[in-house]
Amino acid sequence: MRPMFFDYPQDENCYSLGDQYLFGDDIIFAPIVNRAQTEKTVYLPAGEWVLTKNKTVYTAGYHTVTAAVEEFIAFVRKGADVLACFNERGS
Repeated sequence: MRPMFFDYPQDENCYSLGDQYLFGDDIIFAPIVNRAQTEKTVYLPAGEWVLTKNKTVYTAGYHTVTAAVEEFIAFVRKGADVLACFNERGS
């Protein structure tokens, strides 16, 4: 687990992301931290990223993602083998 700016030091957006973090080289977690929160704005660095809960592909930039209470928000770098570890519900 590490802050985003460790792997993306040239990307100024990665220095102010707060609770979003990298897990290994290919997974970005963006935890919901407020009670009753059901959406979160997530920043994705360069490349293509797959939202684990529904396999939607996103490009770099800010994206607002929804999550039910029992779900988490995680993105996997497109093409990474670890994506197979996530089922269709994102858990």
